[in-house]
Amino acid sequence: MNYKDSKEILELIKKSKRILLTLHSSPDPDSAGASLALYDVLKKLGKEDTEVVCFDKVPSYMILTKKSPIKEVFDISKFDFSKFDLYIALDTQQLALLTSTREKVKLPSKLKVIVIDHHITNPKYGNINLVDGEKSSTSEIIYDLFQDWEVSISKNIASNILLGIIGDTGGFRYPGTTVRTFEIVTQLIKRGAQKDEIIFKQYSNNEFGTLKYWGLVLRKMKIDKKHKFVYFAIPYEEFQKYANYGAGASHGIDVFTNSVVGTDFGIAITGKKKGWLSVNLRSRTGFDVSKIAVALGIGGGGHRYAAGAKMKSPFKEGVEKVLRVAREMSNA
Repeated sequence: MNYKDSKEILELIKKSKRILLTLHSSPDPDSAGASLALYDVLKKLGKEDTEVVCFDKVPSYMILTKKSPIKEVFDISKFDFSKFDLYIALDTQQLALLTSTREKVKLPSKLKVIVIDHHITNPKYGNINLVDGEKSSTSEIIYDLFQDWEVSISKNIASNILLGIIGDTGGFRYPGTTVRTFEIVTQLIKRGAQKDEIIFKQYSNNEFGTLKYWGLVLRKMKIDKKHKFVYFAIPYEEFQKYANYGAGASHGIDVFTNSVVGTDFGIAITGKKKGWLSVNLRSRTGFDVSKIAVALGIGGGGHRYAAGAKMKSPFKEGVEKVLRVAREMSNA
């Protein structure tokens, strides 16, 4: 048995009639992969009345089937949580991460909540909380959970789990990748997981506009040698020129901000919505960037090597706050 909570989670699922799964805003492959894999397993368990919802746009490269079961709902205030009796929150360290504007989400008091996550900053807001900060990804947790349930893993389920693992390990580059990670990947490939397609779509499938955006990133990038980090800040007006390439733009953060010699981490600050700043942090040496994200306010968090936050702030003041916090934390 990998997790002591596995049996209790399965029992609650079997008792439930209508189940909700969600992706966090600005969804990444781990959020999508874990949710889609669990969706397929719930169907196998006879839970036909299950929905997968994202309150944001889901990039097409995260969908490995011809038709996606994910419903995109862009106004969370109009979404009826009360029609479900079980909500499983995957890869979502806090409910504010469901929306890009970090709105406060109030769930019905009768709704049972299961949290499955690998972010150590998760406050464990569910009735059952399976939070394992030692795992490379939530998708890796999902695999071990399926093993505890003794469910068969189809080619599609294997592919979605692998999608999440490859995404959150940066193609196996991040230190959170363990021997166990590779053992799981081996089993997934044996079950037909689409390794080549997943890697191609994530790392060799960029729009030309995305590359032009990366050029802007490189022009904007600065280095703080004293505090050992690089950063770039792009205001809303400039980002809008490349808004259609947002998914690839996010991937550029991993390409550039954690690869500069002589630095410990990198920061990307972008005005993706008017009056709001998206802050993404990537560690190069093991410096815990989640501490910076948490210090920035509502919805901030993540893990040691990758973290993020959203801030409602004018551009100049927001950038100054991010840099001030980063410098304070780097000296701590």
